[in-house]
Amino acid sequence: MKPQYVPFRLLADQALLDHLPRGIPEHATIEDDLARAQAGWRGEQELAFRLSMFPDESVRIFYDLGLSTLHNTFQIDAFLLTQRFAACLEAKNYSGTLTFLPDGQLIRTLGNRREGLRNPLIQVQRHVSLLTHWIAARQFPKLAVKPRVAIANNATMIENPSHLQNVATCVTHAEQIPSHISRLIQELPQQLTSEKLLQIEQQLLAAHADSVPNVFAQFKIDPQTVRRGVRCPRCKGYTMKRAFATWHCVQCGATDRTAHIPMILDYFLLFGPTMTNEQCRWFLKVEDRKLIRNLLIKMNFNPVGKGTGQGLYYERPAHKIYHDYYVSNKNRNEPWNHKYPVITSSIRKS
Repeated sequence: MKPQYVPFRLLADQALLDHLPRGIPEHATIEDDLARAQAGWRGEQELAFRLSMFPDESVRIFYDLGLSTLHNTFQIDAFLLTQRFAACLEAKNYSGTLTFLPDGQLIRTLGNRREGLRNPLIQVQRHVSLLTHWIAARQFPKLAVKPRVAIANNATMIENPSHLQNVATCVTHAEQIPSHISRLIQELPQQLTSEKLLQIEQQLLAAHADSVPNVFAQFKIDPQTVRRGVRCPRCKGYTMKRAFATWHCVQCGATDRTAHIPMILDYFLLFGPTMTNEQCRWFLKVEDRKLIRNLLIKMNFNPVGKGTGQGLYYERPAHKIYHDYYVSNKNRNEPWNHKYPVITSSIRKS
């Protein structure tokens, strides 16, 4: 099993917007990408909500599973594994009327507007092909891998005027996915022993790799242009100074004991999977090396590397830590719209 977390794409887009100077031309492009990421996240949440009510606990569910095979890296919104079959699920938060055409085109009609969209069937069938190869390459028994496209919005109409079999079989609303899975469980014979099922599950989890976008390269932004310092949760200025174990905003007078936490998490979203003490001081605009070391220790960071000084660095926290912190944190008002209970973060606030 692999839980569902707030997508790194969404977190990285928001971090970049927070740290960019106001008024630069790239703002609109990043905001559009963030809006698409938020819409996709809501679709994935709807699918997860439907699957959370699925009664069969023998079905293993892996959300946002990132794998590599045949020199291809791919990420599956939801992957289901059973002793009888596997399924690749692609969630889409489309509205309006979707018309699937024989040539592979997908046309959306919304009001008086018609536009072409990327056909999610092509994407999910690619995932099926790659996942099938991934399983075979590890010499596991042959297992049927079924594609499904889950349309999150129940009001969205799905039109299949040419009665295409793959559309009729594979495209449905998210609320119908549990019944699709139940039918497959009833119809298909057992292919895996419980031991083989566990082996595949363990190897999937071991092979998973998080995908964090390089937003500087994606949006062609110079990393040196970002706003640095500790951001005030009240006025949003990067104007906080540390005194007596508390951050004080010199602009609005607000105080906060943990304002450094989102800044340090943002560093890993923006600059990559590792950070040194020197890099942290540069980003937070803090000169005290010992202070940074103590703040990182209180956040449960453990240095890795060799030596006691410049050879040490810190690694990006697990995806779960980002999820728990940003979903539960009241200082940031991003619309994560999470529907499920939040687990207490392993980042210790002090």
